[in-house]
Amino acid sequence: MKTMKPNPAFLATLGVFAILTGGALGQISDSDVEAAIRDEINKANGDISASDLAKVKNLSLAGLEKAGVTLPEGLVNLEVLDLSGNRLKPSIFSPTKLPDDLEKLTEIDLSGNILPNINLIANIPSLEIVRVNSNSFTSLSIPGELINLKEIYLSNNGLTEITFEEGLDSLTFVDLSKNDLTDLDGLATLTAIEILDASDNDFKKLTMPEIFSLKELNLNTSMLTSFVIGEGFSNLEVITIAKNDLAGSVFTGPVSFANDLINLRVLDLRDNELSSFTVPAGLVSLEILRLEKNTLSKLEFDGPLPNVIEIIAFENRLKKLTLPEGMAKLELLELFENELTEITIQRGFPTDPEPNIDLFDNDDLAKITLPEGAPEDLIFVFSRLLDDPDNQIFFIPLPLPDVSPSLSETGDFKLTVSGPLGTYTVFRTTDFSAWASVGSVVNETGMVTYTQAVGGNPLGMFRVERAPDPEE
Repeated sequence: MKTMKPNPAFLATLGVFAILTGGALGQISDSDVEAAIRDEINKANGDISASDLAKVKNLSLAGLEKAGVTLPEGLVNLEVLDLSGNRLKPSIFSPTKLPDDLEKLTEIDLSGNILPNINLIANIPSLEIVRVNSNSFTSLSIPGELINLKEIYLSNNGLTEITFEEGLDSLTFVDLSKNDLTDLDGLATLTAIEILDASDNDFKKLTMPEIFSLKELNLNTSMLTSFVIGEGFSNLEVITIAKNDLAGSVFTGPVSFANDLINLRVLDLRDNELSSFTVPAGLVSLEILRLEKNTLSKLEFDGPLPNVIEIIAFENRLKKLTLPEGMAKLELLELFENELTEITIQRGFPTDPEPNIDLFDNDDLAKITLPEGAPEDLIFVFSRLLDDPDNQIFFIPLPLPDVSPSLSETGDFKLTVSGPLGTYTVFRTTDFSAWASVGSVVNETGMVTYTQAVGGNPLGMFRVERAPDPEE
């Protein structure tokens, strides 16, 4: 009997038929890929069929130190692919190939490889999140075909140049931190970007391109000596420019902001060399102001800050400070390690709940000016803050003390005085024609009690007078 040799064309057709009908596919060429697929579909043995491949939604090949990866076709429902921590690099000896049918792939992680570009993913328009941190890019262009891209992570690559092609209208988040960029001009085509992390770069002098959709900007540790934001950035909510080399004045010096930042909530300028800062009246949405570890000798406010929650300005050189009106939401005020001699508090300073206030290490602080008609609890808030009991604090204008008489359980007469700090003399009369001094008390905390043993009968009327301070 004559043996028939198999027809290669017939076998090829049979193989396609097997894929289309869910038949067995046989072995996958990459054993690591096969193992990852089996782990995902929980199938240790047996052939892997097309229907098996269609079950795969998440596939991880991370940390295998592979120089090349080839995925089979048929992963039509794959959504997340992790290829991080390998040694992927385009090569004819160890190619990396992604099939053309990854129509549902939305997230890919290629971090920690040796890729010189991202051509590998240019033909996958379904991608929404791309991670390519820690590769070998120096110059990179993000293709406009990635029309659904929302987030891209490009940190720690040594980038000196980056461009974004037109068409990336869904891109809202860009991470460019830990690179060697000197400008951000390549981002000018982005119309939807909201969050930009460009910290740890080499900008030195930076003028922001007109990406007016931006809401959050991080430029920490970027060697900045000059930074300019023009008009049109009214959507900005967060600006952090900490740990740079900015010196001089804000708004009129090397740091220049337009006056239309009406939605700015967080302004972080800590750890620079700034000497002067006048907060403009337009920052009505400001919640957090961080200015610590500068060389500020002048901090002024041109208008109220009705939404401010935190003002942090410790380790500066401030001598006199007038806080803005209407800080009813203030929770934290840190002014320790300055050179303060005088603080002026204006209307609207909160007392309930009492904010956390730190004035320590201002040894020459000698005057706190309160608004006219200041409530007693506002006096208590500041009178308890001084770490040096020898400091003499004046509250100007002085509110009238509140005097509350009572009898103790033993019959002693008690007179509780609430008011400005100082020495109070207690006077007594029985007929209102003459007053005699019967004693005195020193109010060091905002409240003090004078006690006189009278056997349950005060035998007269009492009043108190506060001794004038030398500067009054």
